[in-house]
Amino acid sequence: MKEFFARAMIWAAMVLSVSPVAASDLGEDQRFDTAGFLTDCTGHVPNGQYSIVMDGQCVSQAVKFCNLSLDLHGLQECVAEATGWLNSDAVREREKGSTLGSPEIAEMLSYERPSTSVLGMQIDRLNNFDCKNVQDRELTQEVLCAYGDALAAWHEARELRRASERRIFANE
Repeated sequence: MKEFFARAMIWAAMVLSVSPVAASDLGEDQRFDTAGFLTDCTGHVPNGQYSIVMDGQCVSQAVKFCNLSLDLHGLQECVAEATGWLNSDAVREREKGSTLGSPEIAEMLSYERPSTSVLGMQIDRLNNFDCKNVQDRELTQEVLCAYGDALAAWHEARELRRASERRIFANE
């Protein structure tokens, strides 16, 4: 499998070196589909021990791929796109989760942020993230803070929905 992957990467590199396409020549319809990638990638994440990490990788890669499609000059735009998707998907996750299982889960989805004991350390770190103490020369404070808030809310909504699903399957 590794040998096949290595050969495929070498082949892809050779093809791309022979026929380069500048990102500036790409039309709007040929730009990286951040929302589509996020929907597809996160749809493949299993409900398991490393789901938070895998979800995070989906988001991180989407931002990277988007920025690469813009010749590494669109990080702010790509983070803003990912933020918009995260906010929309958090709403969908909350709606899905609130239709599942227990009233306790539905109540948590509606009102409060869960504790570390419910979701683990990764979520707690996101909830305690202070975007005002982070500087990035490519991102404005507004975009960075909105991204941090959206990422935390999205992870919470997904994990609460997953917890609700686990509870339902455990009772069957």
